[in-house]
Amino acid sequence: MTVRRFPVPPSARPAREAGFLAGFTLDTLIAPSYRPNFLRDHWDRAPLVLNRRLKRFYAGLLTLDDVDQAAASGRVKMSCVDARDGEGRTWMFTEGDPARPETDALLSRLSDGATLVIDNAEGALPRLGRMCRLLMAQTGHVWHCSLSATPPGAQGIDGHVGAAGVFILQIYGQKTWWFGHEQLARPLAFEGGNDAPDRWEDEAQQAVLATGDMLYLPRGVPHAAAASDHSETGSLHITLTISESSYAEIADVDPAALEDDDPLRDLAPIGFLQDPQSLISGLSERWSGDAVAAVGAFLPRHAARFQPDQAGRLIAALEPQAVSTATETTPRDDLHWDIGPEGPDTDMRLLVCGPIRLPFPDRAEPAVRQLLMQRTSVEDLPGDLSEKERIALAQMLLDRALIRHRSG
Repeated sequence: MTVRRFPVPPSARPAREAGFLAGFTLDTLIAPSYRPNFLRDHWDRAPLVLNRRLKRFYAGLLTLDDVDQAAASGRVKMSCVDARDGEGRTWMFTEGDPARPETDALLSRLSDGATLVIDNAEGALPRLGRMCRLLMAQTGHVWHCSLSATPPGAQGIDGHVGAAGVFILQIYGQKTWWFGHEQLARPLAFEGGNDAPDRWEDEAQQAVLATGDMLYLPRGVPHAAAASDHSETGSLHITLTISESSYAEIADVDPAALEDDDPLRDLAPIGFLQDPQSLISGLSERWSGDAVAAVGAFLPRHAARFQPDQAGRLIAALEPQAVSTATETTPRDDLHWDIGPEGPDTDMRLLVCGPIRLPFPDRAEPAVRQLLMQRTSVEDLPGDLSEKERIALAQMLLDRALIRHRSG
């Protein structure tokens, strides 16, 4: 009898990104704005409108078919919003299954002029998930995606003040936005938003976003939006929401006890995970407590919030590859992790990456960091480790898809 071996199709393996996500960084997101200018003039300060006139700017990131299939599946978190009824979100669930949306009813409301919102889209659409992971790895802050589909001329949420910064990526059609000139307050992400103040529209700025455009709105800025009623098509946009880490969160201070101008409401700087010492210094300038201890407790807590992409683990289990000292590995560019003591009075260290927690001896930390941070071979791992220990460390990280086998 002849036994035929069928390889796993290429689509099931990690692939090189194309289009918008190829080499994606924060700089890509805000192009053609220059990052130093954005951080100085806009980040947590003032809105930014980018009318790029490039309809294919987000090519390869999201299509109407992607969203249509996600909505039709009934497996994503969906709701409707309609400024006409003034009721905010409308949630509809299948009778007897509170976790499953009533798809037909929600899509019927969309046909009647309501805006359909898909929350936590980064968990349902892989490319959006990768974008959010890359942004967290680069900025330190946690990012989430939602999708808003609005029929022509319709308006979803009325004027309100958001509790977190957002980037609006216009994927399809046009949408008109109205927004205030400056922050009214500096809310923290988990405090929730508020209704916009009376007559805020009198001095509001207006921007029309077309396919390929972007709008950044800092926390605390009042805003509203409606799809263009001069178009035959509706609007689809991505809302990238930043669950921003503030110095209050790092210090583990109750925000209810803070005045609006308290410096603990300041946000941790972009890229703060790459320089914990600057985080300690920044906290010391704003707080009289033990900044070193606070940052030390915050970092593993923050790493536990990360949602790593664990694609590849099933394939690795079904097609195990032998690891030897000649094995070469490559790090992940969309990963956030922390290494700290496993507990008091122990010589073990603990790697935390979302729900993944891996203990290892403290003398192996340089080798683990090298595996996570650079291309390497098992043979070249640093430290006084035996051949068996080096192989075991690489196998541990490969099994959990925290690193990849190097190819090419």
